[in-house]
Amino acid sequence: MLSQREPDKARHYLDLLDAARCDGHWQEITELTRKVGKHAPQRKCLILTAQTERRIAEVSGRPITSSSATALSQLIPPLQAATEKEKAFNEDAFQAQICLGWIHSTVGDPTLALSILPPTFDRVSDRLSRDGGITARWTQVCIIKGAYLRGLSLEETNSLGEAIRTYESMLPYITSLPSTFANTPENRYWTESLLTRHCMLSSRHVSANQVSPSILAVPPSRVLAPFRAYSKYWDTKSALITGTLFKAGDRHNSYMRTWGHYYDTLSILLQRETTQHVFDSRLQQGVELKKVEATYESILLKETSFPRADEANSQIESWVDQVMANWGVMCGHTWQDEELGEGGKAALGRGVLDVLYRAATKSFHSTRVLRHLFIVHAAIAEFDVATKALDSYLQILVKGKARVENSGEPEIGLDDDETSLATAAAGIKMLCTYGRRKEAKRALGIAHVTENWLQRLHSTSSPKPVVSGEDVPEDLVDQQKPSRPPVSGKALALGYHALGISQSCWARLTYETASRPDLQAKAIADFRIALDPEFGEERNVEFLYSLAFVLAETRDLDGAIAATKQALSASSRGPNTNGVSATDFAGDSVEDGSDFDPDRRGLLLRCWHLLALLLSARQNFSTAIASCEAALEIYGGKAILYGDLKLLDSLKDLEWSERKNIIEVKMTQLALAEVVDGPEEAVNASGELLGLYTKLFKSPDKPLERVISSPANTNGTSTPRSFRASVLGLPSRKNTGRVENTNSSSLPSSEATDQAIQAPTISVTSDTASTLQDSNHHSHFLGRHESKKLRKRNSRKSMGSIRKGRAASPPRTSTADGSRKRISLGLPTRHRHNKTTPADGHGDGSVYEDGSYASDEVGVAISHDMPSMPSSPAAVSDPPNPLHFIPSATANMDKKNPNTYPVAPKPPPSQRQRPQPITLHKFPPLAEPQFSPADQSRHTLTLLTKIWLLIASLYRRASMPTDAQGALSEATTHVQSIETFISKREGSSAENFAMPGYGGVKSCGELWADVLAERAALHTSLGNVDQASAAYETALGHFPDHAAATVGLCNILLDAYSAPPPTVTPAIPIEPPPSTPTLASLPPLPSQQINITTHNNSDSTTTPDRLSRLAARDRAYGLLSALTKSGTGWDNSEAWFALARAYEEGGQVEKAKESLWWVVELEEGRGVRRWGNIV
Repeated sequence: MLSQREPDKARHYLDLLDAARCDGHWQEITELTRKVGKHAPQRKCLILTAQTERRIAEVSGRPITSSSATALSQLIPPLQAATEKEKAFNEDAFQAQICLGWIHSTVGDPTLALSILPPTFDRVSDRLSRDGGITARWTQVCIIKGAYLRGLSLEETNSLGEAIRTYESMLPYITSLPSTFANTPENRYWTESLLTRHCMLSSRHVSANQVSPSILAVPPSRVLAPFRAYSKYWDTKSALITGTLFKAGDRHNSYMRTWGHYYDTLSILLQRETTQHVFDSRLQQGVELKKVEATYESILLKETSFPRADEANSQIESWVDQVMANWGVMCGHTWQDEELGEGGKAALGRGVLDVLYRAATKSFHSTRVLRHLFIVHAAIAEFDVATKALDSYLQILVKGKARVENSGEPEIGLDDDETSLATAAAGIKMLCTYGRRKEAKRALGIAHVTENWLQRLHSTSSPKPVVSGEDVPEDLVDQQKPSRPPVSGKALALGYHALGISQSCWARLTYETASRPDLQAKAIADFRIALDPEFGEERNVEFLYSLAFVLAETRDLDGAIAATKQALSASSRGPNTNGVSATDFAGDSVEDGSDFDPDRRGLLLRCWHLLALLLSARQNFSTAIASCEAALEIYGGKAILYGDLKLLDSLKDLEWSERKNIIEVKMTQLALAEVVDGPEEAVNASGELLGLYTKLFKSPDKPLERVISSPANTNGTSTPRSFRASVLGLPSRKNTGRVENTNSSSLPSSEATDQAIQAPTISVTSDTASTLQDSNHHSHFLGRHESKKLRKRNSRKSMGSIRKGRAASPPRTSTADGSRKRISLGLPTRHRHNKTTPADGHGDGSVYEDGSYASDEVGVAISHDMPSMPSSPAAVSDPPNPLHFIPSATANMDKKNPNTYPVAPKPPPSQRQRPQPITLHKFPPLAEPQFSPADQSRHTLTLLTKIWLLIASLYRRASMPTDAQGALSEATTHVQSIETFISKREGSSAENFAMPGYGGVKSCGELWADVLAERAALHTSLGNVDQASAAYETALGHFPDHAAATVGLCNILLDAYSAPPPTVTPAIPIEPPPSTPTLASLPPLPSQQINITTHNNSDSTTTPDRLSRLAARDRAYGLLSALTKSGTGWDNSEAWFALARAYEEGGQVEKAKESLWWVVELEEGRGVRRWGNIV
């Protein structure tokens, strides 16, 4: 029935009453209802409803008691009767109906409330409009309030799905209300209440069901609808709502809870990677998450007070845990920089740091906040600050754990043992992987703390002997310290693995030569404990790779190959790879790299690379090449090498370390090609290396400034192309003569580098530690100047022919003929137990005692004829123990030998039980650092310099000096760019130029030394000894510990010492004019004459020539002695060979013999490149 029209005065008071109800001015209701009753007596239902609402509002301001509930119940009969009688004004009846539901809900009777309230509210507005229209704003408030009361009653009766649908049906109505009405206090209050309940229910539903698409109550497409409506309501409200039914503090808590639920829901959607049908794009998802994060953080920090010293702010710590979990997902391999907005992952990390530092203002010595600060600082390559955060974390943790041990009472806010071990392990890994010498030494200190923790955990978990109660005082019988929660095997394995990392890293850097074998043995022991099956990590690829790497450094090739094969088997989802064959390496066992996450894919790449180097040390070159191809197959293989970038484009998550390792694998492949077919073939294949670099590091939005073409082709009778022609695509030269090693040869001046081509503009991520070593196995080695090859080759082969010929080559077999002993360097062969001699089908190789050949059996690094040496005791008798005994490559670690690792105590039985699985977020791996664009450019230019130096060495060994000089010019240009960058960024000082960068990037001084050492080697190959000596001297001025420069210079010095002395031509005496004879002019006595003739000036020990030669020998000895003790030369066979020569020249035969045996040890376990090239 249509409502009747009231007079103007009655309309005026009705509007005032409506405004008072909407504004929550309940104290004005009594007077306004009296005036409405006077001027509009027919609105009795409206008057009674308004008065009842005033009573409910007064009662709702305080807790409901039995008396107040009884008083409210007494209001129900008259209001219900008035509702039934109201036929003229439908709005009045509807308001009374909602008021009745409010009473039942307030007194705690949801069933009666549901029986009175309308079943649906989405069509109430349309029905009232048809009946006469909505004239009162309070009616619109009642629609929202009724829906809220109905949803709340449904929740109380456990009808959650229907409650969600009730709330959801009101979202379109709420968003359609005009802003002028939406800002009224009561409308804001009931709208907020409804949206808050809807958000809480949705969040609970999402948490319980993990946003499954099969859920009918809240489909994923609508799961965020209430939160977005609440956010819109929050943005449009003009001021803080004036509380009418609840206190202001309760309302603030409601805000915080709602925004917290909003953030929780977004976090679940992010971590479950639920994007489809919820967000338009990941960019929109990230923007929404950051907005909600900022709002919730502001409310949380405002409402949270600073805790006392004996308290922990658990709400703040839970908040930062959630922020870190979301950061971990968004900085993972599934998210790209363009999906994160401006700044990408680096900007996201800095935003998280701001959150953590603000959270630190509301916490007191929170180890959780410090741990997160360490992780994020390390992720954005701020290693100095990360180390400080780690130090603070460990300092608080160590002191806190000591207090717990003394008091026996748990301390609030300390991380548990598992988290402590995992964080310390992550710190050690960061310091050893991305740090320098100082950081590696700091890692040793952390390892000592970690080792103490591991020992304490083992000792406290050991079963104690049962003691009779009669032997214990009565006051101590029932006293027992609280038991520590058990530590999982995963955490213990991480701790032992970190110990091994610290020991092996320091073994490479220490100057104490005597301690190096002990450090390596300790590292091997720790790695083996980490791989104990009782810990459940026996197939951990990272642990197996670490063990294999250290075994390779100690020349235990058998153990290293076995560990590497086990790592490859563990990383494969298919059957285990138990054999070592080209078919297994390049066949179906290699999986598509797109199926791997970056961490697993990068480990697999390093394992294949390590296996290739190990096989090359075993002279199994064809299978080593197959291992390189298997490594590249992870990323598409030929699809990358020969121009098809479809697969590469799909792998947009390639990290810097992966890109660099792909380049390193290709460089190893070139070194293998040089060993098998000579430097000419390696030069031909180097174009693939340059092309691969271009594809991996070119900027997507800035084209390369030049196109890199293949170097000169030297196959057949074709004329080699020059360096300029090969790089710039110029026509071939008509004639490029091979320059022989003559003294008349010369090189262009270093000023020619001004014409070098600029480096391509590139943008990459990170770099890790590597030592520049050119594949110098056919070059001037161990002080030899001749370029003859000891290996024989029947024909030249291309890389393609090598691949085709692998299948036809018979597998390497072991022979039992122990009488065939390999001769190396003309030195006596060391007799080894349990030694097998591999054979291959190439038909040419090393020389045995009987004069026969076996393929590929010559030491890879020893590829030149040894100059004849005079027989000496060093080459006759079997020597005593070497300087530092290292077991042979075939010595098993389980056998009794001096290098057997110490047996560490195994965990007690209670700790050796297999632990329960741990969630991935418990021990997240350290993210690869996101270096700044400037540091990325420096890393990339460093890698490019290394590539050009390799190409220069290939040209040099291929007797193409002009092209080698051109490649050196390219390398020089890039080093100059790095030097300019450092001078502008950090200042032009010797300290800055000598300081290496984080992530294993070389210092500017070391790069200059690399370039100068290669230039000196080129001068040496041309016979320009003086220019080579000057270049070596300059290189050592830039980097005193440079191995190649030191060895090259010392060889020149020793050559100068051993050179025959110049022939002294006696001067013809000039007869003095006749004069009076004097005593001096008289003929000497015969004895005096003999004395004079037996001591001429040329043999005097005080002649300048003799002194210069002695100084050269002594200086060479000093340089080599220091180098072989340093981290850059302790395993450098060239340095030890030169040192043996210095010993021999100085008459120290026994030390020379020991050094030569050490050279044999090193050469037997040496691959075509250094192990450090695997990063």
